[in-house]
Amino acid sequence: MSAIDFIGGWGGRAQSYDEIVSAARRMLTAMPADPAGRWVRFVERPGSQLMDAVTVDVDDSASLGAAVELISRRGDRHELRISRQAGPEDVPISVRVKAGSEHSDNRIVISVELPEPDAATLIPGYMSAMISAWNPDWLKAGTYEFHVAQKDIGLQPTEIAFGWRTYLADLVPFDPAVAVEAGVTVTAVDGGRYVTLAGTPVDPDLDQAAVVRRALGYG
Repeated sequence: MSAIDFIGGWGGRAQSYDEIVSAARRMLTAMPADPAGRWVRFVERPGSQLMDAVTVDVDDSASLGAAVELISRRGDRHELRISRQAGPEDVPISVRVKAGSEHSDNRIVISVELPEPDAATLIPGYMSAMISAWNPDWLKAGTYEFHVAQKDIGLQPTEIAFGWRTYLADLVPFDPAVAVEAGVTVTAVDGGRYVTLAGTPVDPDLDQAAVVRRALGYG
């Protein structure tokens, strides 16, 4: 099994609580069924430091809405926290989305344990579900190790990090010709493009990531 992190973001965009719950439902119901499990939210047990897993019906607004909390004093930013549980100690999917703020950046972070042979097949379905629900400026699918490795090619905290597969919305300045010339696969989709590096989801080509940085105008 390999831990694939889906990390993305978008600029300030107002969304109501109801709109966030609706977007969450679209994403969760469209995700691949693999790895299997039940959706839960973890709540602190009264009088204890232990957490209980409470089942969430993602098709029911009230049940799913309980996994969405207000986290800003302005009252304009909410956080979705939900997990897919396959067993008492087996949580193959962890979801965290901060959305609704028009005053600060919004963020999606989802970790999925995938069988390494199936990762390349399953990643596109996960990304499609996230993009159609939240319309991010960018979204990458890759390992933590590859994220850290990009510091060696100049990655800065304010820059987009790449995964084996990365979505870039049309509003993100990007020169596809530079990437394609280096063998990077660039696929146009409605509203943006997918950028896929050579190699595998757990071992992408770091040299190609450096080329994609240039295509984005990073020094």
